Amino acid sequence: MDVDGLEKEVDSTDLVALKELEKKRAENKLKWKENFAKQKKQRIAELYSELFFTKKAELNCIQKPSRYLFSDPELTFEGSNLTYVIKYKPKGGADFEGTLYINAEDFAVTRLDFSNVKSLFKLKLLGFSYNENLKSGRMIFSKNTNDQYALSYLQMTEGSLIGVDRPLKFIEKNKFVKGRRKQNEISFRLDLAMRSTDQYEL
Repeated sequence: MDVDGLEKEVDSTDLVALKELEKKRAENKLKWKENFAKQKKQRIAELYSELFFTKKAELNCIQKPSRYLFSDPELTFEGSNLTYVIKYKPKGGADFEGTLYINAEDFAVTRLDFSNVKSLFKLKLLGFSYNENLKSGRMIFSKNTNDQYALSYLQMTEGSLIGVDRPLKFIEKNKFVKGRRKQNEISFRLDLAMRSTDQYEL
């Protein structure tokens, strides 16, 4: 990051020092842009790994259909295409419910809506807790120039709840006193919760 406050002062009459300062600023700006682009690329790659047909995907209603209950298909039109609409919900321990839109001509998934029905990950340890309690969104696929289906739109919302609920005690000890060395003690209970929600569109 280019933080002007951290730069050393330069004499405005020293042309060499001014050129050096401008060069450093340009380098910092370029580094910041490269890091920003790198982070965005990584996040886009992570979003692509969430697609229902990838190995890492948590959404497994098509890869593991035995974990879900599917409704009878209803017919509707999406644009000029005849489409089957099938609702799914978990059977047993599955995590998601939603709706599948399947092209009636070639049986390709053209749209998939999903939302979680339970927490995806929970952790509670020594008064600290973490709960991934929200994941919902929509994936839309359309034919590209090669007549193959590809992702045309992805919207995803992720949310988590982080909490701290535990007593804390601070004891000040005096090393130079014989016997009980405890001098001051402060004890209190810490009870904090933070909710975080991120929304992505691609």
